[in-house]
Amino acid sequence: NTSSSSPAESSVRENTAKLSTKLPEFNGEGGNTAAIDFLDAVDNCILSANLSEERVASLVKNSLSGSAKQWLRGLTLSMEPNLDKWSTFKTLFKDRWLTKISGVQQFQLLQSLQQTAEEPSDAFLDRCTTTIHSFDYHVADQTKKMNSYKEEMKKKIKFAFINGLRPEIKDAIVTIDPEEVSVKEILKQARR
Repeated sequence: NTSSSSPAESSVRENTAKLSTKLPEFNGEGGNTAAIDFLDAVDNCILSANLSEERVASLVKNSLSGSAKQWLRGLTLSMEPNLDKWSTFKTLFKDRWLTKISGVQQFQLLQSLQQTAEEPSDAFLDRCTTTIHSFDYHVADQTKKMNSYKEEMKKKIKFAFINGLRPEIKDAIVTIDPEEVSVKEILKQARR
């Protein structure tokens, strides 16, 4: 006796199978970079999979190993509420595996970013952007959607990019007012 499944159920099974093969393993090692890469991979997979929060949380739990798996066992034993929802699990994951960086530390890190002699301006901008976005993993998703937050992130990217450019490039764009132009315009000037 075989039961036929609805197209929606088939789609969920198909998306679940795709997502489980795309998810990387996270073992708790590698610091912020590994944790951020893992969350980014999960978020990218979720966007295309259209699965429930419960299904995503289950799949993510199965992709943990090493000390991350031990951490999960501890949470399970403590009867953490709503651990079966992705949004709750993601918050707990961030709290455990991502180091919060103070505003002063962020500023110091941004000041220390320097374009290397061989690094193209595009690659340096990418590095600045990635570094700055690594700061915001503890920021609530609702806050990230606010225009004021987005504008603040753009200002940080501009600051880090201009401040860290090689001297000969920085001298060539010194006439640009960063408040008046976009990052794209600054990059265009830096490429010249």
